[in-house]
Amino acid sequence: MKKRIVALITLLMMLSMSLTACAATPTTSIVEEDTLILLQINNPNMYANGVEKEIDEGRGTSPIVDNGRTLVPIRSIIEECGGTVGWNGDTQTVTLNYKNDEIKLIINSTTAYLNGEANTLDVAPQIINGRTMLPIRFVAEGFKFEVFWDGDNSVITITNNPDNSNAKIPVEWLSSTSSSSASCSPTWATEFCSCWVASSSPASFASRAIWHAC
Repeated sequence: MKKRIVALITLLMMLSMSLTACAATPTTSIVEEDTLILLQINNPNMYANGVEKEIDEGRGTSPIVDNGRTLVPIRSIIEECGGTVGWNGDTQTVTLNYKNDEIKLIINSTTAYLNGEANTLDVAPQIINGRTMLPIRFVAEGFKFEVFWDGDNSVITITNNPDNSNAKIPVEWLSSTSSSSASCSPTWATEFCSCWVASSSPASFASRAIWHAC
C-alpha cells in the first residue's frame, strides 16, 4: 500500500514539473516580413526587396500606361510578394492567389473578381507582344498592399508596410528612358487626371502621393 502511495506521489510530482516547464516555454509569434517593390514606367527592371531584377526575364517587358492606368506583366511581381499565378488559355483567365485572397481577371474584360465578387476595371487586361498585362493597382490593393506613386520619377511603390511610403529610391536603378509624361501628371484640378487623391494642398502633389487610380 505504501509503495503505491509513494509511486502516485512521484507520478504527480513528475506531471507538475512537466506542466511548469511547458508554461515557462515562451510562445513565438510569426512576424510578416516587409515586402517592398518599386516599379518604374518604361523600366524593364524592378527593385524588389532590395534587389534589382528583371520584371519579365529575358523579354524586356516594362510597365506601361494605357488610358491613365498602369499595366504590368504580373507574374514575377506576384511571386515576389509570395503569391501564385495561374493561366487558363481556354477562357483567357488569369488567377492570382495571395494568402486567403483570390483575384480572377479575363483578357479584354473590364470585369474582375475578388474572392468571387465582381468588380469593374477602368482598363481591361491585355495581351501585348505576347505578354499578359494587368492593372497593378487593382491587383495590389485587392491583396491589401499599399500603393504609392512618385510622379517626379514615374515610380510605383508596392508594400505591405505603410511606413515604406517614403522609401528611398535607388538612383542607380532609375531608368533615364522613363518619363513622367507617360503617367498621369499631377494637377490640382483633379478632374483632369483621376490618378490623384484630393489633397489639402497642391504641394503634396510635388512629392509622393497615394496612387489612387493608375
